[in-house]
Amino acid sequence: IASVDKILPENETCLGMHIRHSDKWGARRQIPEEEFLPYVKAFLQRGGRTVYLATDSQNVIDTVRNSWPAWMKEHIRTQGDDSVVRSTYQKPVFKIGEHHRTNTEVLNDILALSRCRFMIHGLSAVSESAIYLNLNLHNRSVNLEDPSHMNAVTFGSMVRQHLKSKTVKP
Repeated sequence: IASVDKILPENETCLGMHIRHSDKWGARRQIPEEEFLPYVKAFLQRGGRTVYLATDSQNVIDTVRNSWPAWMKEHIRTQGDDSVVRSTYQKPVFKIGEHHRTNTEVLNDILALSRCRFMIHGLSAVSESAIYLNLNLHNRSVNLEDPSHMNAVTFGSMVRQHLKSKTVKP
């Protein structure tokens, strides 16, 4: 909990973004980083402050760092760049690092995502676990693998509405 507190204080106005790539290949769809971009833009333009990026892929980190607009990148936080076990290809992180370490890092991501008011994600146990810890995310998240997911404009309107309310809890 202390390590997550350093990255993401509990009352931060945050958008959680879970981008899973390393073990989602073959028959499973990898959601390109570009599909997350309009949602991040809508969140930040409607008053959001912080975007927490949880990912198992160093390639995702590199893409966001190298190709997303500078004004957006300054709002993005992660568990760490060099200190976290991440895959660079199709090998899942649980087959790369020591199990206790990778399990702890995933649990930290789940806790951090659960502290956010909103979340953008694909199908994953990590996203579902964050929603379980913060049931408000059930109605304030967008599963980009759901064919009927809300678009970025509708998401932005929802963000604006919730951020105007002073009684909204994370």
